[in-house]
Amino acid sequence: MRVHIMPFIAVIGHAMLSAEVASAFAPHRNRPATTATAMLARTPRVLGGRPAPNRTSGIPSSSSAWAPRSFPSTAQRTSATSLTMSVDNYSSIALKFFTSVRVPSALIAGSSLGSLFTLLDDDDDDDEEGDGGVKIKMTPQDLKLRRWIIRIYHFFGLVTLMLSLNAIVTSTAAATTLMLGRYSSSTATSVYAFMEQHMKYEFVTTRWSFLTSMLSFIAGIAMRALVEFNLYRKGNRKNAAALFFCLFGLWSHLLSFVNSTLYSSPNIFLMTWEVLKLVFVKAFVRPRKFLEMASVLSFATSFVFVTMIVLDKKSASGNVGGASKNKDGGDDEDERECAEEMRLGGEVAVDQSSGHGVDS
Repeated sequence: MRVHIMPFIAVIGHAMLSAEVASAFAPHRNRPATTATAMLARTPRVLGGRPAPNRTSGIPSSSSAWAPRSFPSTAQRTSATSLTMSVDNYSSIALKFFTSVRVPSALIAGSSLGSLFTLLDDDDDDDEEGDGGVKIKMTPQDLKLRRWIIRIYHFFGLVTLMLSLNAIVTSTAAATTLMLGRYSSSTATSVYAFMEQHMKYEFVTTRWSFLTSMLSFIAGIAMRALVEFNLYRKGNRKNAAALFFCLFGLWSHLLSFVNSTLYSSPNIFLMTWEVLKLVFVKAFVRPRKFLEMASVLSFATSFVFVTMIVLDKKSASGNVGGASKNKDGGDDEDERECAEEMRLGGEVAVDQSSGHGVDS
């Protein structure tokens, strides 16, 4: 009886072993989770955020269909939070930039406003004080040069005032826009890219207005010094040359440094062209802004009149009434004034001599 039972036991054991092996090779959805080996076979090994292939049974199988989703979702939330924080940081830095421009622009605007009314072209005062308080008669050439220098000085002062006010107003409006927080979904990678992407007109216009007003302010200082110290006269040409080259050295140094830090344009002259294009787009491209159109037309008309003044010979000679000029290049009116002064001086001398004769 024992001899007949042993084969049955062997057959049953072989069948159980075959069932275990078959369950290991079957897909994981059909495998019964009855043994520890099967549970280990269905558990993926995560290495570096990726599920490792299952090699428990000798055949690799992917378990990515039911891999845990906690790691990718956490990374996305972290990335979104970092982007929001960086955009907020860009906005705060841009706000500081616009705020910092307003203070020096206001100082330049105040100085240029005061200078517009302190130096006037007085055509009637042809005498100037020289060394020791002696009155020196100015030649017609000196008068003509003085008038041109004063006009150029007023031109630079007016340009400085307008550009400084433009920088102040534009930077203030841009700072107010940044306070609204409209750019929370920006994809910029730096503050410069943020400004170029969302506030290009404000950024370019503010920088160009401030830098150009500063250069114009330096040129106006040079013109003012020429007039105040009589450096335009023939005997002071060396002093005028020293002043000119000194201020031109400062002017060219600042211009060179500014050109190397623009990044958006090769130099400030091409930046001027970029500003003109931005203004043209705001004025004449939909949606059109009629006040901007009026501003562009007004500036164009002013430029036409300035050109007419420069090309007008009467204005260039400094004679508003249109006095004629003689062959030597002088003004007949100035010569008549000199002759009248000499005649009056002679009459006074005669009267004084006759008075002494009567007393004696």
